[in-house]
Amino acid sequence: MSEVRDRQRVVFSGKGLSKGIFVGKIVYVKLSADKEVPEFAIPLADVEQEIERYKAAIRTSRTELNELQLDLANEGSNEAVSIIDTHIQMLEDPFMTTFMEKRVRKTMKNMGAVFSSVMGDYEKKFEDMENEHFKERSIDVKDLKDRILRKLYPETHRSPPKSLEKVIIISHDLIPSFIADSSNNIGGVLTLTGTQVSHCVLVAKSKKIPLVANIDVSMIKQYHGSLALIDGDKGELIINPSSTDLKRFKGEGKIELESGKENLQEVKAGEHKRAKTQDGVVCSVYGNIRSHMDISLIDNFGGDGVGLFRTEFLLLEKKIGDFSPELQLQEYLAVLEKHPQGEVVFRLFDVGGDKGDVTHFRKEINPALGLRGIRFLLANPDILVGQLKALMMASRKRELKILLPMVSDVSEIVQTKSVIKEVALGLKSKGEVMPTNILVGSMLEVPSAVWTRESILELVDFVSIGTNDLIQYFFAIGRESEQDYAFFQPTHPAFLEIIRDIAVSANKAGKPVVLCGEMAANPLYVPLLLGLGIRKFSCSPREIPVIKGIINRVNLKEVEEHAQAFLSCINPEEIERGLREKYLNLALEAERNKLVIQEEA
Repeated sequence: MSEVRDRQRVVFSGKGLSKGIFVGKIVYVKLSADKEVPEFAIPLADVEQEIERYKAAIRTSRTELNELQLDLANEGSNEAVSIIDTHIQMLEDPFMTTFMEKRVRKTMKNMGAVFSSVMGDYEKKFEDMENEHFKERSIDVKDLKDRILRKLYPETHRSPPKSLEKVIIISHDLIPSFIADSSNNIGGVLTLTGTQVSHCVLVAKSKKIPLVANIDVSMIKQYHGSLALIDGDKGELIINPSSTDLKRFKGEGKIELESGKENLQEVKAGEHKRAKTQDGVVCSVYGNIRSHMDISLIDNFGGDGVGLFRTEFLLLEKKIGDFSPELQLQEYLAVLEKHPQGEVVFRLFDVGGDKGDVTHFRKEINPALGLRGIRFLLANPDILVGQLKALMMASRKRELKILLPMVSDVSEIVQTKSVIKEVALGLKSKGEVMPTNILVGSMLEVPSAVWTRESILELVDFVSIGTNDLIQYFFAIGRESEQDYAFFQPTHPAFLEIIRDIAVSANKAGKPVVLCGEMAANPLYVPLLLGLGIRKFSCSPREIPVIKGIINRVNLKEVEEHAQAFLSCINPEEIERGLREKYLNLALEAERNKLVIQEEA
């Protein structure tokens, strides 16, 4: 490559699928193995040894995926956790275990050839399907196939080398687990194809990695090693960005002058104070956690407490029936010991839906429906009682807040409160030291619960709005396809009226209401939510400074007037435009610099 080309500024335009901006060197990676898997006959005496080698590859892969999933959970990368959980479930499927073993015994061929052939066939079948959700399964099959083959043939199927600094990855054959693995130091991603529901895109979004698609990777390969700026907002890749490019993005508040790590000292000095509007209304911003390891993130990022402990994520490496009260007690104690004075809300196991099939009790045709959340717990009282005992024993001499998931009917609250009372009386009769107070809350994430909210508010001490599920059930949509994604509209006037009505009812009943889900982490939506009556938010710990920042920059009276005007709009697009016009600059000010600038050597 010539010196002129090395320094020439070149702009490629594509489609931005994951927002954000990053500056770093371009690295081209090829994830698929160059060599075909050899096929050969094996003696009868070697069959069991070959099968054992495959079982070892499965075990090692499962361990790697479990570790990756826990890392993602600690990062708060929700979608990525669910996708990796799909890979773990695939490893546990009889198709991956007994079927493959029987096939080797029958054909007397080496396991690698049998495995590669069968998985390749399934990959092709999924690719040929018209349904986008099933098409995406081909990527999962490929991802898992490559992982197993790297274990079976480490000499010929090697992982690409890891970069010591964050880079922009370009590849023809990206797979979700590669993007999910933080050790790969990915700051940006460019690929040829992708949609809003592609698993690679969902993982990138979950990890806040900018991703641009619809650019021919073969045209970019020649710039391997060059400095570039990837803009997931505009869908651009700028090779050898000029100082003007860098200054322009820095001026918009989008560039961070420090490598990859969060500058916690700056966070503490800036937005660690209480969230308070310009006219003096104090709000609360809590963090969502999945284990005791997340507590330090809430403290570092200035959170007001734990607004949602998603206890179901403790089940990632185990079956729910095997997660004994004794094991749960250790985890809950670890959380409370790290957060001795702060508020902690424990949501009971919310299994099913986007949390995956961790019950191992029965398969749901549609896991978003059926026996999930509080329904599952009431149908399996041993599991409910065991979790309640562990929570009460962990909360000795302090207040315990319990949140019921997926409540759809008042009777479920009545039944659960009865079980809570029985468990408490049983422990007290045995001389156990009890919590000073037990507060019970209800998730409002099912339309039937929203419409009976006043009756629910009479029975509970607080409520939490789960915007993700509530939007899905309110509009009768999924989030598995590009077509469905277009109808996932948090700013639809009808949905905003629901939030307003819940806030009004809760205020009338004198009960706190907390809003969680993706809306709580979006700085453009927060002023609108404040105007609708929300004063408490719960989001990923890393978003706490941004949400506090936008609250500190708005006037409550003004946002209430704006919210009232937005409710008169007839479509969500009009509201989205209005939010950008009124709050985009404030949101950019509130967002901390996220971009890494690496000077050209």
